[in-house]
Amino acid sequence: MIKAVEERVKLIEARAKVEKAKVVIEAKLKDIKEFRAFEEFKNEVAEGSSVVYEYGFEAYKEGVARLLLGVNLSHL
Repeated sequence: MIKAVEERVKLIEARAKVEKAKVVIEAKLKDIKEFRAFEEFKNEVAEGSSVVYEYGFEAYKEGVARLLLGVNLSHL
């Protein structure tokens, strides 16, 4: 009987470790996806900034307004 209880405890502990590992892996995958999205966003901003630089400050301001919807740029 004690042996069965000990085995059950070991099984429960093993399952808990597996669940914890799954949570950690899922969190890491989420972080990787968010980082990649952020890097893509940074690249788009950099590309857009270099293109609109050629057209002067007003064109740049319009580009920023398109990238960052809802931002008040009237004070610029």
